[in-house]
Amino acid sequence: MSTDLKTTDERTGLLKKNRMNWTKFRYPDKLKNLPAIVRSKAIEIGNILLKDKHMEEDIVVVAAVSKAKAWAAERGLPTEVKEQDENYYVVSFVW
Repeated sequence: MSTDLKTTDERTGLLKKNRMNWTKFRYPDKLKNLPAIVRSKAIEIGNILLKDKHMEEDIVVVAAVSKAKAWAAERGLPTEVKEQDENYYVVSFVW
């Protein structure tokens, strides 16, 4: 999902991109499979990079995910979502 809005620069008359902040509800698709805590940190880092560094969004996504995973690993937090075992079933019982 791109978070770019296109507007015209008043000085030059050329199109420019205004980036919208990432939120916990609106963020790039590449963040969707991260654990919530890592995704939250990646969103925080991504917003800083987009605002202060004026980097392209594709590069920001990779950098934010990498830094967020490193942050989580330093704290002993999971950096990947664990896939469910194929032999794992949830069974509900009615008594």
